[in-house]
Amino acid sequence: MEFIIGDGESLLPALEAVVIGLAVGERRVQVLPPEQAFGMPDPGLTHEFPRSHFADDVDLQAGMVMSFTGAGDEPIAGTLVAVDEDSVQVDLNHPLAGHTITFEVELAALAER
Repeated sequence: MEFIIGDGESLLPALEAVVIGLAVGERRVQVLPPEQAFGMPDPGLTHEFPRSHFADDVDLQAGMVMSFTGAGDEPIAGTLVAVDEDSVQVDLNHPLAGHTITFEVELAALAER
């Protein structure tokens, strides 16, 4: 993956800190707790929608991850938590929220901008 150090968008800050100082070809494994990775789940990000908001031809199943539109028309991943004939419960937390994440990083190349 290509990224720009310091742009605030490409990498999690804790992972960016691991990359800074690596030499080309150097490899490091970093374990990030939820607080440094994708955060803890926010119960306020679970919403219930009428089933009619979803296309009839889609076989909705709990556990499915679908794309939703957030503020500013930005896509957000949502996990279907529960589905019945009248409603769909959707968790809009990042799918990895609450999980400890292990990254294996190898710096392949550096480029200047």
